[in-house]
Amino acid sequence: MTGLAAAAPGQRNRNIEAPLEVRGSLLGPRDADRVDELAPKLPESRTLDRFLRKAQDLLGHGDEVGAIGVLQRVIEGEVTESGGDPDGAAELPADPDPAHAVYSGDGRLFRPVERLCREFLVSMPESARTRYRDQFEVVAERAYQAALADFDARELQAVYDRWVVTLAAGRALAAAGDLLLHRGRYRASIQAYRALLEAYPADLRAAVAEADPVYLAVKIALCYARAGERARADDWLRRLEAEHGGVIIQIQGEPTPVASLRDGPFFGAAQRPARGDLIDGGGAMPAEASGLVALWQHRFAEPDPYRAASVTSAARRGMRGTATVAPRHRQFVPGGSVQFLREGRFAFLDHYRARVAEIGTGKLRRQSSGALKPPQARRGTARSRVPVYDWSTQRVVTDDQHHYAVIGARGSLASTAGLTANQLVAYRRSDLEPIWSSRSWQVRPTMLAAPVVAGPRLLVPTLHDGVYALQAVDKTTGEPRFRVPLHTGGTELTRAVTVPVVLQQGTAFVLTNAGVIAAVDSYSGELRWARRYERRHPLHRSKPSLVRKPRVRSTATFREMTLTGFAPSDLLVVEGRVIAAPADGDALLCLDGATGEPVWIIERTLEQDTYLLGHDARHVWLCATDALVCIDHRSGVRRWREHLPTAAWSGRGTLLPGGTVLIPGDRTIHALTTRGERRWTRFDLPTLLLGTEPLDGPCNLFAQGPYWLACYESGIEAYAPLAALQAAAAASEDPVSRSALLVQAGDLGGAIDALSAGLEGAGDVRRQALAARALRLAGDQATQLARDGRREAALGLLERARAWTATRSLRLRRQLLEVDVFRELGDGDRLYQAQQELYAMMEGRK
Repeated sequence: MTGLAAAAPGQRNRNIEAPLEVRGSLLGPRDADRVDELAPKLPESRTLDRFLRKAQDLLGHGDEVGAIGVLQRVIEGEVTESGGDPDGAAELPADPDPAHAVYSGDGRLFRPVERLCREFLVSMPESARTRYRDQFEVVAERAYQAALADFDARELQAVYDRWVVTLAAGRALAAAGDLLLHRGRYRASIQAYRALLEAYPADLRAAVAEADPVYLAVKIALCYARAGERARADDWLRRLEAEHGGVIIQIQGEPTPVASLRDGPFFGAAQRPARGDLIDGGGAMPAEASGLVALWQHRFAEPDPYRAASVTSAARRGMRGTATVAPRHRQFVPGGSVQFLREGRFAFLDHYRARVAEIGTGKLRRQSSGALKPPQARRGTARSRVPVYDWSTQRVVTDDQHHYAVIGARGSLASTAGLTANQLVAYRRSDLEPIWSSRSWQVRPTMLAAPVVAGPRLLVPTLHDGVYALQAVDKTTGEPRFRVPLHTGGTELTRAVTVPVVLQQGTAFVLTNAGVIAAVDSYSGELRWARRYERRHPLHRSKPSLVRKPRVRSTATFREMTLTGFAPSDLLVVEGRVIAAPADGDALLCLDGATGEPVWIIERTLEQDTYLLGHDARHVWLCATDALVCIDHRSGVRRWREHLPTAAWSGRGTLLPGGTVLIPGDRTIHALTTRGERRWTRFDLPTLLLGTEPLDGPCNLFAQGPYWLACYESGIEAYAPLAALQAAAAASEDPVSRSALLVQAGDLGGAIDALSAGLEGAGDVRRQALAARALRLAGDQATQLARDGRREAALGLLERARAWTATRSLRLRRQLLEVDVFRELGDGDRLYQAQQELYAMMEGRK
């Protein structure tokens, strides 16, 4: 079953069906000439390094038993940090924790030593694996039976990790996957099944009935379907049909052809999750003549969160002690963002207060009790709000039960508190009341970015005591789970501008922006690989490196520096490839997500303020102040380059689903169609009819359905293309939603018609609610018609409204509207008559 045993699309698993390349890529010479002062330091182990080389030598001399013994000692943790030298030499200096030790053969790509040992065992000749089973099969079988009796998924996984090339290991991992599946831990179950398909030796898999590739593929598809990832489930089922369509399998005792699984009871329409109330406008390019409609504006309590500090005598003295280096406090202004929710709502942070509002109206629905204004900035002291950090932390993350946010330092700041003092807070989704906070942890690390939801956990990059790590947190209780240290150093900044983790198919990808990008198993916390990435293109060695120059420190040890790499950009993961634009480098990187090996590297040629804008199925877009570049993410080939209409940094753009790029300008939005003939369309941002002057300066754009949200330094404004509103209204089946969209589009008559049509067949309660809305809109339109002198049209609309007044309260509302209309018409006689009828109705005489 070659297709199902292969890696995920776009990934290359080099440990399947081929021996591990030991001489060269794994245990080759170091690339020492790339080490510089700012190079990150990963937890390498010289002791374990010697064990790997010793195992290689033993295998090369035909001593399979000796090689197996050396590798198994490492896997079982019998190698101490400073002892157990396989060559009998003197003890080496203390090494890092062996559980986190990594090894690199080229000084760039680092992998866990324990994982390398397991891969070494898997790649050994069949004769060596047979010897291994002769030695460890019995003890592995006993451990498997004990773990199975206790229904302990972790112990079952441990059997596989400890004795990977035994038959008991395969059965244990299959049992762990089944147990996790029954407990509803679908993604963890998928990882177990895929490990059997992709990493477990094929000859052993054929001898383990529980590891039949067809059944494993069906279980993987079932896990994806139960987890709500229907597209991935369909992909696995299609691959099964193509390769094994004629095979009949047993499901709950019933013979079932593989070709009919997609339409069966497990994968049919009944298993498809409900679509929900998400707004989905398609994101197509609006008509050029339609223009934009201004919807609403929300202004932050602090209009200038990045305001410069005033000079005081205390500030002039500066900070003493440890040096503190921070990015320029107004670089890449602003740093805010929004999170779209279900039911047409969105969440955002107003400084450190979480808020939820409606997208279409801006109406505030709920808010937390956090601070609304940042502490006053002081010169010579680290600030609490810096745009390059806000881009990663000023985000609200949500799941079905909670909202999560990183809340920074409060009150008066001292030393480096503005950069390092923050907390992760969980809010109850229903009322935004805080549930738990990381302030209760015994060890309080700095949260470097907003968390990402990974099943029952949150994953967040952290910094503590100079160690950059990936922290897992129980999202229900807030208790810390595993912590994976990645590296130390690598940046001149006190805190690197790390971006949020990206999760795909059970792997968490972490870009620290301090010289390292890593892949971690989101379930077990096992480090899969870490790469000390190239900050410059390898072929362009003539350029000056990013080495910090020695300098004499003064008593004022706080300073700000301008970032010279890419603007902080989120990681992109496309078809198993990881695309990164490091803030501390000039090389755009594309790495294989399975191995960490580079696919392509591009030297940055655009001006500064360059960032990754987004991607689609084939392309990735790189944007700067002067140009927009389209790159084929499979090959790294530049497809085209378009000059931008803007002249300076104006914020971050966004990519619509229909293939349109939106770029902010000076009170404008520039839209570029990327499919077919490329052309720019300019949309001048309209101002609200009421309220203060519009917001100005750079903004970050976000789009959902027909709505475009612009996040400024001082607040948020919402717009919508007229054509998109009309298209969304036409597609809506709910009369209330359709009428609301038509009102925003300026079509009151159409909105009234939509509500009137919804009255037919509606129940009493629903009918009364729709009629009340229709009367309110009819009153607005009739009053405006009367004000314009269009008497017949106004009176005709009022007469039409009589059909909606089935209850006394609705008749009273209509009579009030009639009074307002005659007042606007200046018809005193009819006004008096309408007022008398209203009094009679109120007194119950009519």
